[in-house]
Amino acid sequence: MPKLDRVTYSHITALQIHRFMQRNLATTLASPSRTRSAPQTSVSTHDAATVLANALRDHAIGSREFRNASEALEFLSLEGVCAPLHFVTSSQGQCRRKGDIEAHLLSTQVSSDSFFELARDCLVCSPELAFVQCADRRTDFTWLLELGYELCGTYQTARTGLTTQYEVQALTSTQRIRDFLKRNPSLRGSRLARRALLYMSDGSASPRETALALLLGLPRHLGGYGLEIPLMNRPVKLNEQAASIAQRASLRCDLCWPKSKVDVEYQSDFAHQGEFARIRDSRRANALATMQWTTIGVTSEEMNSMAACDAIAEAVRKATQKQRRANPADFERKHRELRWKLELPC
Repeated sequence: MPKLDRVTYSHITALQIHRFMQRNLATTLASPSRTRSAPQTSVSTHDAATVLANALRDHAIGSREFRNASEALEFLSLEGVCAPLHFVTSSQGQCRRKGDIEAHLLSTQVSSDSFFELARDCLVCSPELAFVQCADRRTDFTWLLELGYELCGTYQTARTGLTTQYEVQALTSTQRIRDFLKRNPSLRGSRLARRALLYMSDGSASPRETALALLLGLPRHLGGYGLEIPLMNRPVKLNEQAASIAQRASLRCDLCWPKSKVDVEYQSDFAHQGEFARIRDSRRANALATMQWTTIGVTSEEMNSMAACDAIAEAVRKATQKQRRANPADFERKHRELRWKLELPC
């Protein structure tokens, strides 16, 4: 474990930094050897915000100077790296909040790949470590799952410190989180993080796709329909006949159960409006049908309706040939609670 005698940003702040760097650099912190190092300085926790701001300045924003930590925090907030700033330390004496800087004690041995060097005197926790830290600090399991889908998906929301954006690079993957947990089994939060991995999938392209995957895939005792977590946005290679219909060699399925050849498409208002979208959707459905795939479309309005979601879940159950099972006695309460946490009408 590296000695934590430098400012080491953690938790949500680490995810915000990774997104910031991803947006402003040609390469991300996944290649730490390619980042520039700031001049070596002596860093105190009181100056943590200024150190971070100056490190980001050195990487991305020219010759910006900050007179104090408050000015740096104001800039970081405008850039999407919001206060409070979370950092970890190996010193018990530093574990107290100082204004907009919140410290967390990390005394457990962790693997050396848990950190990236942002500057010579400034480290940042990896997305995998930050996810485990969130599992330790957050008791809301649904929130943790949504965070995991976002980290392993191609969109971002305010959970990682920025406004919602699409078609961004994933910060990590379920396999990388799984491997990290194997190397660091005794970290606080690792038990809940391992449990979350059971219900996570790579490749979600939007918060609504994530909500649909959790709603359909989570087991009944967690309020879902118990249809198993689908693969998300995985390419399906088309045969010659299907390719001639779709006019492409492969198609991506929003949510799919490949063994059962079932594709559930979230038809967002943005991506599925107009004549071009109607023709494209028809071609993809017909192409998959020639390969004995079942395509089920789900609109935003249907997701907002409990009755419609019940009918869609039943259609998916039949298409995947899942056995119908009795719901737990408290299913309705947990189902409504899940919908509420996913910001769906209940």
